[in-house]
Amino acid sequence: MKLAYYAETESLYIGVADGISAECVEIHDGVVLDFDSNGILVGIDIDQVSSLPDGLKIPERFPG
Repeated sequence: MKLAYYAETESLYIGVADGISAECVEIHDGVVLDFDSNGILVGIDIDQVSSLPDGLKIPERFPG
């Protein structure tokens, strides 16, 4: 699993498998699932993580 935080867009990307995204499905406002051409989940993109409920906030210094 790979994690990447982009402070300029306040987005968190969670790469769960190797592969290239071929289809994106927004399952909730600002939460997008990325699937490869075989329908395998390869990543999760969460926008505006600063607006997540308390306890789910991304620390200022994100490891990675």
